Amino acid sequence: MGEFAEPFATGIQAVSKHPKLLEDAGLVTRGRADQQRPARLAPRALHEAAGWLERCRKFRKEGYARLDGDVQSARGQGPDAEATPDMPGTRRPRGRPPD
Repeated sequence: MGEFAEPFATGIQAVSKHPKLLEDAGLVTRGRADQQRPARLAPRALHEAAGWLERCRKFRKEGYARLDGDVQSARGQGPDAEATPDMPGTRRPRGRPPD
């Protein structure tokens, strides 16, 4: 951990918490080799985490696009402005982020 912590302005204890968190999350596995605790990435778990993050990114991006459309409609600039002039900024149902 000393080698790993050296380039950062922090102590060994602070740096050593991160591999523990990654291990608890199942993203890395750690073993023992004499005085060392080598860590290995868990590719399947990392792939699943990346997929989940991508689904969340897409969900948020779509939500921001809807919000942008609502703001433009409220300002009378969007395609819905003529269709519903008496109801600017009508809200669409909110979704849930993907599981």
